[in-house]
Amino acid sequence: MCTSFLFHGGDVIAGFNFDTNVFRYRFIRGRSGSFYAALWYRGRWEPSFGVSAGGVFVNELMNAECEAGKYRRRADCYRLNRLVQEVLLGHLSFGEAEAIVREKQIVNAPGFSLHSHITSADGDVLVVEPGRGFEKKRPRYSVMTNFSLFDRENTCGLLGAGLDRYETAEAMLQSAPDSFGVSDAFEVLRSTVQRGEWPTVVSMVYSARENAVYYAEKQRFSDIAHHCL
Repeated sequence: MCTSFLFHGGDVIAGFNFDTNVFRYRFIRGRSGSFYAALWYRGRWEPSFGVSAGGVFVNELMNAECEAGKYRRRADCYRLNRLVQEVLLGHLSFGEAEAIVREKQIVNAPGFSLHSHITSADGDVLVVEPGRGFEKKRPRYSVMTNFSLFDRENTCGLLGAGLDRYETAEAMLQSAPDSFGVSDAFEVLRSTVQRGEWPTVVSMVYSARENAVYYAEKQRFSDIAHHCL
C-alpha cells in the first residue's frame, strides 16, 4: 500500500509511509552516502525506499495492474525496481533516471504492479507508472498512494485504493505554509497511517535543507530517529 508526498516551501520535504504485512526490512547506510530501507525478497536484501547521497528520495507503491506495464524482457524495457535500486545505490542521479524513463519503456518486475514517486533536492518530481507513462514537474506539493495518477487525469476524477489517504494528505498540504518542516511532515504521515491488514511499519521524512533523514517505526511517533547524509 503506502503513501508518498513532497512539499516545496522554504524547504523541500519528502515523506513516505511504508505499509506492509509481508516484507521484512532493514535500514542500510550505503557506501555512496545514501540511506535506505531494503526488503528481504527471494533470499536477498533489495533496496526499496529512501534517499541517495545526492538528495533523491525514491520509493515504490502498489498500483492497479496495467497490461502494458507487465514485465517484458526486451532491450527497450527497464524494470521500475531496478531504476529505484540504481538511484538508491548511487549509480543514477535524478537526471540520469529521468533520461532512462524518457528513453525506455518502464515495466514492472514479474508478479508486481507498482508506481514510483521520485523527488529531487531541488523540488523536481518524477512520477513513473509502468505502462501508463511518466511526468516531470516542479509543484508546490505532490501526493501518491495506490491508484494511478494518470488514470485520474484521464477520467477527471479520483478513483482507487488509497483515496482516503490521498485526500487527507492533499488537504493538509494545500493549506500548509512555506514554513512546513519535518514535524509538519510527520503530522501528515501520522494522519495517513494504516492499521489492520496493511499496517504502517516505517514513516520516513527527508529534509533537503538539512540533508537529513528522520524515521519512526511501527507508528511510534514519539521515538523518531535521525540520520545526516
